[in-house]
Amino acid sequence: MDNGHALQSGCDTMERMAKLQPQTHTLQHKTSPELQDARLFNEINLLRLEGYYFCLDPKEAARRTHEKYEFFEIIKRPKSEIEKRPVFIVPNPRYGYPSILAYKVLQAIMRKLSWFSYPMPDTVSFSQRELARLVGRNSFGGWNQEQFYNAIRQLRTTEAAYWFYDKVTGEWSNRNIQILDTDIWSGREHQITRCSVQVHHSIIESLNNRHAMCLNYARMEHLAPIGVALFKRLFFHFSNLYSLKRTKEFTYTKSYAAVCTTWLGGLKVLGYKSKILQEQLGKHLETLTQTTLIKDFAIEKNTKGDGFNLVFTPGEGFFEDYDRFYLKHLEIDQEYHKAEERKRAEQPLRLVEKFYQNLYHRNDLSGMVILDKEIEFAKTLLETYSPEEISDLILYTIDASTRTKFAIRSFGGVKVYLNTWLDAKATRAKRAAMQQKKAAQDKEQRLRDQYSLWWQQEVTRLRKAAPPEEIAALEEAETAKLMEEHQNPFGFPVLVRVGTDARLAERYHVQSFEDWKAQGH
Repeated sequence: MDNGHALQSGCDTMERMAKLQPQTHTLQHKTSPELQDARLFNEINLLRLEGYYFCLDPKEAARRTHEKYEFFEIIKRPKSEIEKRPVFIVPNPRYGYPSILAYKVLQAIMRKLSWFSYPMPDTVSFSQRELARLVGRNSFGGWNQEQFYNAIRQLRTTEAAYWFYDKVTGEWSNRNIQILDTDIWSGREHQITRCSVQVHHSIIESLNNRHAMCLNYARMEHLAPIGVALFKRLFFHFSNLYSLKRTKEFTYTKSYAAVCTTWLGGLKVLGYKSKILQEQLGKHLETLTQTTLIKDFAIEKNTKGDGFNLVFTPGEGFFEDYDRFYLKHLEIDQEYHKAEERKRAEQPLRLVEKFYQNLYHRNDLSGMVILDKEIEFAKTLLETYSPEEISDLILYTIDASTRTKFAIRSFGGVKVYLNTWLDAKATRAKRAAMQQKKAAQDKEQRLRDQYSLWWQQEVTRLRKAAPPEEIAALEEAETAKLMEEHQNPFGFPVLVRVGTDARLAERYHVQSFEDWKAQGH
């Protein structure tokens, strides 16, 4: 595949993917070392947005074909003020309104971000098997591959305009974002094997400012998307209430209609309690009870009699997770999952991305397909050279190919310039060594000049302080020495002066150059 043509439109990419051979890879569900640790971070602004950004009713999502959808969110302001603010969602007509799979993919992204220590990176990558496992699928091949591609493109292209809270400044601002800034794909022949996604900088910045809650992923891992959404919202509200009440005896009440429209992406509001239980939320509420997040739930008529309220009682699972995950997240930051090792594991892909960003003079590589062989070549380079050296090779290659008018179309093109880069690198290193040596020599000479001035000032001070007869005795001794060594008395006065100064310095222990320099001069 020629990566010179890899930056194609989403339409071209989907047409290419439609021709993919129906290769299916059956996966075994084994618990990896990563899944043994159960931490999941969820940024709070993103938590609020999820209820509008995703429609968790696939049939309703398919019907959402308009250019823009407007919702209203109730925002609590300081001093108990409550405001109604609009939320606009603009889906991409090519990929459709984000629904069940896109929601699962987002949870997988946040799950993998949670493996890193602070500060969290903005980019994570997945192998096909890893992503399939994290969203609960047995296969990535065939039709599944196109569905995964479509779901990630939904996260990349669906726009949201909503009110964003900045924890650092304490201010609200209206922002227009897409959950993902970029999505980059790699593969071989007709099969996509890996993808890399970059999360919007506002979300990452807020995560790193600790505007997030920490959840027990193991407790919610096997829930359906509606169950996951309910779990996260309930844990958030339980935590707020528990931190204030500090008693386990409390309940949380929420309008059933509001749950459908603001938590669950526009589920149909049903008019009968029996239908709510049997056809919609009953099984999800029962599974929440089994996780012990909630102890009990009830569906009650509201005070106006025109709808229902959902009443939740927290279970022991919530209190365990509050102490183990939520408080610990607030109180201490630890090195987690050998974050540096994970960053190094993703270094080859980052280097290939850097090549194309510089080649095409653009940071956004969304929709691009990077070949596996390019990543393998980057790994080979990393066995010999540091990431900094390879970055230098990349810049050298692009600059040299531009000067020589040689068309570089893929990352493999750096091979052409590897030897000339090494020669240039050696020349630069030699020049740098010579410059460093010259700089060291110049510095040494400046120090010796400073020392000479200081030494002469010290000796002058000693001459003034010493008795005349002492100076005379030193001069006489120096004269006798010179007469013995030199028969010609020409220039004796200067030589006597220099010799006498040296004798004074020695007698009164004036510092040598080495001692003077060692004191930090």
